[in-house]
Amino acid sequence: LSGERIKIWPHANLSGQGNLDSRILDRLPDVKTLVSIVSPPFAKSDSCRAAIEAFYRAAHQAGDWTVDSKARLFKVVKTPVDLQDLPEPLSGLFQQLLSFDFFELDAQTGKLREFSEEFGEAARRQFLEKIYDLAFEINQVIRSLKTRQSKGRAAAARGPLTPTSRPR
Repeated sequence: LSGERIKIWPHANLSGQGNLDSRILDRLPDVKTLVSIVSPPFAKSDSCRAAIEAFYRAAHQAGDWTVDSKARLFKVVKTPVDLQDLPEPLSGLFQQLLSFDFFELDAQTGKLREFSEEFGEAARRQFLEKIYDLAFEINQVIRSLKTRQSKGRAAAARGPLTPTSRPR
């Protein structure tokens, strides 16, 4: 959507078990956006929750947790989780985020249906639409961050404001 190349760094610990790699924690302050895939394994993973909390703290301390009223953290729900089951501050934080739900509940049976091509063309189309919606929102945040950063660099290059003298 941006026409530019972006770097994506997937979390290597797909199972959510074990300790969080210190390289991830070291790089989180430099991450522009973070996508969290919410599912029951996520809710039980100390390392996944630690990464979210570290990202939130770094962004909040830098003063850019939100950009143009949009959070830099994106919540993708693969399989619903009762957010009350998450510890604070994640429970409260995730309730505030825009949710990209990659499932639906069957109106007749009440059963969960994840968007997957295994469930036919309609589910595949819904999956691709959600991917596009997510990509669009991520692009908006990245563009806003770039604009903010370029304005900050321009202001720094001008230096501090000083009174100007007028000829007499």
